[in-house]
Amino acid sequence: MESDFFVAKDGHFTLDPGAYFGITPRNVWSRTFKENDEHRVTLRANVPVIEDDGKIYILDSGIGKEPDENIRKWFQCTKDSDLLEEIRKRGIEKVDGIFQSHLHFDHMGHSFTDFPGATIYVSNTEIGNMKNPDELSRGSYVKWDKTFSGTKIRPLFGNIQVGSFNIVRSSGHTTGHQIILYKKGSTRIMYAGDIIPSSFHLKPSRITAIDSMPLTTLRVKKDLLRKAIDEKFLILFSHDTEHSGAYIKGDPSDPKIEEFYD
Repeated sequence: MESDFFVAKDGHFTLDPGAYFGITPRNVWSRTFKENDEHRVTLRANVPVIEDDGKIYILDSGIGKEPDENIRKWFQCTKDSDLLEEIRKRGIEKVDGIFQSHLHFDHMGHSFTDFPGATIYVSNTEIGNMKNPDELSRGSYVKWDKTFSGTKIRPLFGNIQVGSFNIVRSSGHTTGHQIILYKKGSTRIMYAGDIIPSSFHLKPSRITAIDSMPLTTLRVKKDLLRKAIDEKFLILFSHDTEHSGAYIKGDPSDPKIEEFYD
């Protein structure tokens, strides 16, 4: 690997602006985002890949090589890039662990099928959400396949430390959502999953309308922003189409971009 980490890409998909921007008014988000002909906005599936003590870990796994047909049509998935191809170009043949922020279709596409031997670290609550989704979130999950149980799933019932990674239960976007923090030497990485899906969503009140627990998201996001500012964490975005991450400064109530990471 050229560095300790990089951000791979696993295609694009679209969402209705109401779902992605929540209470943020059109005259605000439309300055940054453009709708397609069907009045939807494009998101990218970004997958951080990190080497730690000779082992390779990925944070979520994108859309997958062949998205479910209904998912593909409904979310207009475009596989113009692929996680497997990107990591193999860098000489990576094996992934040792997958830290799942949650199990929505755009975060687990490769997890259960394309990395034999990898341990999947996912909250026990989120496994339950995927197996028995509620009526509001059902469209965001693929149907649980019995073959998934044959993979090396490690259900998490709370916070856990794995090497230089700290996996923290946050809830918010889903009831089983997790944050992944990485600290090694001078490198500090924060992957907040869909708590902070893009640089646009850095402002605390910019929360998606599909969050299960928006007030929890608000509280968690403020805590994460303060930590990122005080400890100089690089925040990596799950769905930003222009920038993979950013360092921030200022006040958590109105953070400013100090430097983008591309």
